[in-house]
Amino acid sequence: MPRSATRSEPDASCEVLSRAELAELGWDCHAVTAQVDARRWRVVGHAVVLHTGPRTRELDRRIAVAHAGAYAALAGSSALAELGLRGWESRQAHVVIPVNRRVHALPWMTVHVSRRFDPHRDAMRPAPRRTEAARSAIDAAAWTANPRSAAALVIAVAQQRLATVEQLRRALDGAGAVRHRRLLLRTLADVEGGAQALSEVDLGRLCRRHGIPLPARQVVRRDSAGRRRYLDGYWVRPEGRVVHLEVDGGVHLAVDRWWDDQARQTDLALAEDALVVRVPTVLLRTDPGRVAAQLRQALQLGRRRTA
Repeated sequence: MPRSATRSEPDASCEVLSRAELAELGWDCHAVTAQVDARRWRVVGHAVVLHTGPRTRELDRRIAVAHAGAYAALAGSSALAELGLRGWESRQAHVVIPVNRRVHALPWMTVHVSRRFDPHRDAMRPAPRRTEAARSAIDAAAWTANPRSAAALVIAVAQQRLATVEQLRRALDGAGAVRHRRLLLRTLADVEGGAQALSEVDLGRLCRRHGIPLPARQVVRRDSAGRRRYLDGYWVRPEGRVVHLEVDGGVHLAVDRWWDDQARQTDLALAEDALVVRVPTVLLRTDPGRVAAQLRQALQLGRRRTA
């Protein structure tokens, strides 16, 4: 029987296969070379692209996981992009492999080796193989050097409903002592609705450390329409000017909630001719010195001298 009769055509929905996957379908190296020479396919590393169309980030992710082999999966921001996360796509394609495997990365790939990654258990299908959303979010956050970016990414995953807070918390527990762990735990509490208690603790610590008078908290004021409103922090400067503080947790980033907060804050400011200071909880925890400088300026305390 001719060799070609033993070949199976790749699924029409497949853009990329590994050489090993093509061999299982009956396409040996000579048959693949013939398709490449005819300019129907092209080879990138150990991956074979089954067309010659333009390269996109989506295509590069598929190339990366095919190149890395059967024991690899897309991970972190690359897996999240496949799951539909908006606003966090990376030019690098991130893949994860078990500790007993080795992969030579292509220039636009980042390969992560994980002791807790089992491709038979943790790689989701259909193609391309990827880790599930909660693990992908925690991995991406832990691989991010900037703590604010790490917290914002986890918030985005929860807000875009790719994973629940409980799923993210379980994934964080399973990850162990990863980078930004404490901040991520607090961020998940913010998203879940526990921001008030946590931010109050952080605000009190910041004020004491930087010589700022403690504000009155959860103060009830009347806005310009006479409605009762609650403030996260409230000061009155020596000349009588009022300063309002609003601490924004992760939940405030939802567009409709953000609009409501802006309108509420404006009504309150109009009622008392107040100076408004808005502080994200993430900034309160990752750059307290900057927040302290803003509060000192708002309260006209001047720059604090350091020994």
